[in-house]
Parts: sequence; structure tokens; C-alpha cells
Amino acid sequence: MAKFCTKCGRKLEEGEVCECTKEKKEKGLKEEKKEETIEKKEVTSLANDWLETYIAMTKGILEKPITTIKKYAKKENAILSWIILGINSFFTVLFLYLFVKETTSNVSGFPFNDFTYSGYSMDFETVLKIFLTIMVGYASMAGLLTFIGGILWKKEVNFNQIISVLAIPSTFTILTTLLSILLIYLSTKLMGIVLLISLILYLSNIYHGWMSTTTVDENKISYSYTGALVLTLFVVTVLMPKLLF
Repeated sequence: MAKFCTKCGRKLEEGEVCECTKEKKEKGLKEEKKEETIEKKEVTSLANDWLETYIAMTKGILEKPITTIKKYAKKENAILSWIILGINSFFTVLFLYLFVKETTSNVSGFPFNDFTYSGYSMDFETVLKIFLTIMVGYASMAGLLTFIGGILWKKEVNFNQIISVLAIPSTFTILTTLLSILLIYLSTKLMGIVLLISLILYLSNIYHGWMSTTTVDENKISYSYTGALVLTLFVVTVLMPKLLF
């Protein structure tokens, strides 16, 4: 019994596949490859955009911190902001590890072996818990400022925008943390000075950055910021250690 193509009606030999069907399959494969190429280009473009924005943030926070925060503190930058906070948290944990490692004799390679300092044991699991605690601290600060500004003061406040406010000054903190890691081996006194200056500038930049990006009454900013900061410190130093350690 003769066979015919269901697409174009052409008579087919036994086992033959019509050219129109082959062309359709080839066209479909080409379209799939084209879509994959477009997706790869989009991912690459996004990564390049993030890198350029990160470099601009870092340069800006050194030259014009508040102007830079006002420019980049947008909810659209939330993903990049979380990445920056993650990088900052990683280097903070690395600093803590290396600092303890340098001040104790019972040490072997990071991050898979245990070591003890003044009776305190730290292993890879502990490193992860500290990292998680720092990240929860950022989320708590942003959440508290969102709650205070949006619920208590009835103003339009965006959580993702506040995350950006916290992240942008962190680009400077990343640099000072790397410098502090180097100073562990050179001068712990100078290291302490660098960390103190970094902390003061970070908290100051967050305060002025939030003040310049929020519609909350400026007379309520200090109380709101201080309250959120105190509660965040409670979460990081009391609540999270009880839950995780």
C-alpha cells in the first residue's frame, strides 16, 4: 500500500522520510540552538553589567559615598546587592578564621580541620554558621528598617532598596577586610585601627545613605536607625548563636 506524506502529500517509498519533515526538524534544531545562544549572551551580558556596576560602586563609595548610594540604591540591584553582601560575609569569615589561626598553635589547613583558640572550637560547620549569621544580620537590618519605615511611620519603604543601601558601602568594607587579612601577619594594632575606621565609615554611610533614599521624616531617622541597629545586634550576637551553636 502506497504511503504519502501527511504534510505535503508527496508519495513516499518504504521507510522514506519526506524532505519537508526533515527541513522542519532541522529548522527546529536551528531555532533551539539560536535560543541557547541568545540565553548565553544574555547571561554573559548580565554578568558584565554586574561587574561594571560593582566596580562603579566601589570607585564611587571611595570618592562620593552618599551620591553613589543614592544612584545605585534601587530595588533592581537587589540580586547584585545580595551577591556583594555574600562576598563581604565570606571575607569576614575568612578574616576571623585566619586571625584565630594566626593566634593559635594547634592549627591545620582551612577549612576542613578543627582548631581551638581559648577553648573555642571552630570547624567548617562553624564557618558556615558564622557566614549564615552575618547574612541573617543583613536581612534583619533591612527587614527592621522596612518595618519601622513602612509600618510604624507609614511611609513607602522597599526592602530590596534597603538591601542595596546596606550592600553598596560593603564594597569598601570588602577592601578593608582584605587589608586587615594582610595586616594579621604584619601589625595587629594597625589591623585593629583599620577595622575600627571601616566599621565607623560603614555605619555612617548606611545612616546617611538611608536618610538620602527614604521618605521617612528626617527627625525620626536617628531613632529608627538606632533601634534597627540595636535589634540587629541582638539577633546576630544573641539569638542566632543560641539557634545555631
